[in-house]
Amino acid sequence: MKPTFLGHDKPLKTVMIIKRTPTEIIDEIALAKASGADALGFQLEKLLPEYRTEECYKAIFHAAGDYPTYFTFYRCPGDKPLCSDEEIAEELKKITRCGGTIADIMGDLFCRTEGELTDDAEAIAKQKKLIDEIHALGGEVLMSSHVCKYTPSDRVMEIANAHKERGADVCKIVTNAEDDTQQIDNLMIIDRLKRELGLPFLYLCGGKCDVLRRVGPRFGCCMWLCVYDHDDLAVKSQPKLLQVRETVNAFEMNK
Repeated sequence: MKPTFLGHDKPLKTVMIIKRTPTEIIDEIALAKASGADALGFQLEKLLPEYRTEECYKAIFHAAGDYPTYFTFYRCPGDKPLCSDEEIAEELKKITRCGGTIADIMGDLFCRTEGELTDDAEAIAKQKKLIDEIHALGGEVLMSSHVCKYTPSDRVMEIANAHKERGADVCKIVTNAEDDTQQIDNLMIIDRLKRELGLPFLYLCGGKCDVLRRVGPRFGCCMWLCVYDHDDLAVKSQPKLLQVRETVNAFEMNK
C-alpha cells in the first residue's frame, strides 16, 4: 500500500524540500527523517531539466520509503511558464506513477487566472479528468489556490468548495493578512473550514502576520508545512522543522 496523507489523527509535520538535483534531495530526505518529519514534500519544478526523468523520480521516492510524499510541479514565477499546462499535467501523472503520494494541482490549471481558481468550464472538465487519472494511478490530489491577498470568509469557502467539487482529496488555500484584525479573521476561517468543508485542508497565510503557518494545524489544518533549514531555495515563511517540533511539544505539555 502506498503511504497516504488521509485519515491521520494528528497533523503531519511535512518537510518541503527544494533542490536542483536528486542527490541533494535524497541527502535532505535523510536529514528530515532523522529530525522527526512525518511526511516529505518536493517542489519538483525546481529540479534541473535533465533530472526530470522517471529514473530520478523513482530514486527520490525510494529514498522517501514509507513516508507520505507531497509534490508540486508549478509554473515558473513570472510570465514565462516552465512548460505548458498540458505538459504540467503529464508530469504530475508521471511523478505519481513513479511513487509520489499526493499531487498538487493548481486551481487554475489549463486556464491561468488571478488567484489560481478558474471558472472556465473546459478547464474545469480537464481538471476533473486529470484528478480521475491520478486517482486511477493510486495517487491522491491536493488542489491549491495561491490567492496571496486577504480574502473574506465567504470567498475562501467558495474556493474550498470548488476544490472539493472537482474531486480533490485535500484543499490548500494561501491568503495574506496585513494586520491583527485580518489575522484573527483567518483563524476564524480555519474554524469555519473545519466545521463546514468536510475535507482535509491546508489554510496558509502570508503578509505581515503569518502566525497561521505556526499554529494552524492546532485549529484544524491537516499538516504543518515546514523546512529542514532556510537555505537559498527554501521558502522563508515556512518554519523550520525544529521550530514546529518545539511548538507541537509545547502544546502537548499543556494538555
